[in-house]
Amino acid sequence: MKQIDLMYRTMTAELGQRLLDARFSADFPVEGRFVGVNNKGRKYWYFDQPTEGEGHRQQRRYVG
Repeated sequence: MKQIDLMYRTMTAELGQRLLDARFSADFPVEGRFVGVNNKGRKYWYFDQPTEGEGHRQQRRYVG
């Protein structure tokens, strides 16, 4: 079986990494922040993102 050239493997890996980076940036914008919350001895992670509109409200999403 013939191996794929290193240049093509590197290019494919780079493209995959850029796609993951773009997805992360879309899901977790710079305006937000990660927050760790302790509950019953365990730590849970949330992402707080400011919402549009009046007041200083934030949208909180569970991430892990």
